[in-house]
Amino acid sequence: MFGSLIKLAGGLIIGAAVGVAVAGILAPKRGEELQGDIRAYLGEVRSAGAAAEAQRRAELQSKFKAAKQAGPAELDINFNINRSE
Repeated sequence: MFGSLIKLAGGLIIGAAVGVAVAGILAPKRGEELQGDIRAYLGEVRSAGAAAEAQRRAELQSKFKAAKQAGPAELDINFNINRSE
């Protein structure tokens, strides 16, 4: 029982050490450079998301204003809009 547990623990430790060594050798950039690249990419994603949010918000606000000006409406069972004017 303990022999197989020791073998398992040893295998995990050796596997982790080999994984760290291979990752260190094959890594395309240093850690700081990679973190900087990731931060820059996330900044671009955030700004693109904020721009998309602002554009969509403006679209929805204009649609809402147009719907308010059109007067009351009713929805039937199939969600079709029926204007009563």
